[in-house]
Amino acid sequence: MYTYSKSNHGLTPHNRHNGHVLRGTSLKGLKRNQPSHHDLGVVRCRVSAPDKSSASSSASASPPHDDDENNNNNNAHPGSDLIVEAKPDDIPLELGQLGPIGHRNANSKPAGNFDASNSKPSSEEYLRMVLTSNVYDVAHESALDKLHRLSERYPHADILMKREDLQSVFSFKLRGAYNKMASLTAEELARGVICSSAGNHAQGVALSAKRLGTDALIAMPTNTPGIKVESVRRLGGNVHLVGETYDACQAWAKTTAEEQGRVYVHPFDDPHVIAGQGTVGLEILTQLGRANGNTKSADTTQDVIFVPVGGGGLIAGIATYVKALRPDVLVVGVEPSGANAMMQSLARSDDKRVVLSTVDGFCDGVAVRTPGDETLRVARHTVDGIVTVPTNRVCAAIRDAFDDTRSILEPAGAVALAGCKDWLASRAEEAEEKGIRYRCVCISSGANVNFSRLRVVSDLADLGDRAERLFVTRIDETPGSFLSFVRDATDNGEGSVDFSEFKYRYHPGSSANIFYSVKCRTDDREAMLERIARNDGRVTHDLSGSDVAATHLRHIVGGKERIPFERFYQFQFPERPGTLLQFLETVAPAYNITLFHYRSSGTFEANILIGLQVSPGAQESELESLCQNLMDEHGFKMRNLMDDATEAAGLELLLGAT
Repeated sequence: MYTYSKSNHGLTPHNRHNGHVLRGTSLKGLKRNQPSHHDLGVVRCRVSAPDKSSASSSASASPPHDDDENNNNNNAHPGSDLIVEAKPDDIPLELGQLGPIGHRNANSKPAGNFDASNSKPSSEEYLRMVLTSNVYDVAHESALDKLHRLSERYPHADILMKREDLQSVFSFKLRGAYNKMASLTAEELARGVICSSAGNHAQGVALSAKRLGTDALIAMPTNTPGIKVESVRRLGGNVHLVGETYDACQAWAKTTAEEQGRVYVHPFDDPHVIAGQGTVGLEILTQLGRANGNTKSADTTQDVIFVPVGGGGLIAGIATYVKALRPDVLVVGVEPSGANAMMQSLARSDDKRVVLSTVDGFCDGVAVRTPGDETLRVARHTVDGIVTVPTNRVCAAIRDAFDDTRSILEPAGAVALAGCKDWLASRAEEAEEKGIRYRCVCISSGANVNFSRLRVVSDLADLGDRAERLFVTRIDETPGSFLSFVRDATDNGEGSVDFSEFKYRYHPGSSANIFYSVKCRTDDREAMLERIARNDGRVTHDLSGSDVAATHLRHIVGGKERIPFERFYQFQFPERPGTLLQFLETVAPAYNITLFHYRSSGTFEANILIGLQVSPGAQESELESLCQNLMDEHGFKMRNLMDDATEAAGLELLLGAT
């Protein structure tokens, strides 16, 4: 159990938050329905800091679960009866739709309080731990800024952004890391700490170690971008590059922790880490109270906090604190559609955690294969639901944040804002009918973005906001046909359609395809399509919903060739030296490559579109076996695009796939 006694840490953190005066004797008198949503969220009680000797854990006691926000995270013990494998698309959600909570009845609210379990804290103990967290030696109370331009697009809402991207390491991660390390005994600090991370957790541990005067060994995969390695070294971390995958890196770190007696600092599945992240929730309630100015807010105002979710440490800490003091406030998690392990785990009616068979690594800061054991336990009692967002919606949110703040968030840092936008859009009609006004707080969790990724973000942002649509039009390949098409599409230059992309190449045949993207209002777009359709020889298809079109086909210019037995596949594999050659040496000797397109996305994974001539029968079976070996032995991911009706339609139009 977690016990509490006086320490030298005092109550400095709470003195920095207006209203958090500590009086009385216990939390037992705090009723679940008080204070009301008009109050400031202030609890008056006496609490003391956790006892280091009883609350700290050694390396051998580290929870054996996922250890970072990295997309290669795979430490889920597939043989355990508490783990179940799933695919990201097993539970599809509409934009803005809350995922189901299996332990609750439909439309029921989270209880908010929970008992201690297996030596893990109760909700009351977590509240004490948040109030006594030692984070302000390294962190500051981040600003809560209103996004004025974005709020104007939602008449029924005020959208605010909690600026954790402005912390000294550009992420909230230093809160939990420092709180965990500050709980260690002098003997444990003398032995040093270790973590495995390719992201923000590494910087948090390095900075915390520097402030606490302990040695930090930071294990990072060998393919970690140099800018992140140098950032950790500048903070004083002793970086050890090991393993081509995160799994190998993590295994080395845990083995080294046991051998050297270091404490393994978990990025999320540790009560002290959870409590440290919970100080974000403490600040939000205080700041909302200041915004109210001690005046009663409208009865129709609903406060909602949107939290990015990876392993679950941030949302567990925030939800535990917020639900204890303001149970009326909604706490909504947001995950990428391709990395929705927490949503699927919460949807289960049993106590099993979901481990994803594959993870989309674009939002690498929250791309985990399975949530933490403890974070899931807490979330089941405190979180109102999870929404999921596709990549293009995240890119649109990055642009929205930039338009309002002139700051560039990393993809994971914009996930909460993307989810907030979709959630509000899905409730616009209800809000208007009932006169509800939402005050939404979105946590911008980080701004450690690779510059090379901004190109992809820019390409996908307009698609994410549905401001841009992708089309392909088949025209007769006759002299003057292209000029005629452009005249009709642009209404002889007088139309209001803005072409953001236009690709055409002569094809020696009876017809050719034009690939283009447009930005315009819906009625202008429909008028354009009507003008184009005046010519009976033209056929237009909307490819805006095709991921392959957005990622690959828009960069392939030219007519199509019908090649016998041609099949198209999408492969993802680790972005490290020699992997592309390894892939081609495996495939090229056995199959004729008819098309190849690769474009860097700035993530840990390469993404390619490839065309192969594959004869039906034995050769097709051999290819399946070969691909399975690539997936099993080398971490490749494969998608047969001919099995997807939407993707196959675009491939047929542009490339002649049959």
